[in-house]
Amino acid sequence: MEAKPKPLAIDAKPCDQDAEIIVLALSGYLDTHTVLDFDQAMNRRLEDGFVRFIVDAGNLNYISSAGIGSLMRFVQEVRQRGGGLVLLQPSERVYAVLDLLGFALIFKFASSIEEAVSFLREKT
Repeated sequence: MEAKPKPLAIDAKPCDQDAEIIVLALSGYLDTHTVLDFDQAMNRRLEDGFVRFIVDAGNLNYISSAGIGSLMRFVQEVRQRGGGLVLLQPSERVYAVLDLLGFALIFKFASSIEEAVSFLREKT
């Protein structure tokens, strides 16, 4: 029997263009059941001293209010620390939810890694 895929996969690594920026590639679902995994991944990077994040949401299939709330907390946290968070190429479905709820005005979006890095470098 095949193993069931994880509801949320998180691949975190330093950005190739700037080692002070962490790229978190998300795939699956960011919801009530998986938000703790996301929170722990973000908190580990904050504890390591990182304050600039690119969240690659291109393979994120779904985001719930719990996931949006978690993203909002981290946006506020990194901004207070002088950093920033950019959402990279969110899937159409995820962007539609963010836009419908008014969060497209709050989050910074980028269509490429280069654009995200440029924005984060301007912030610090």
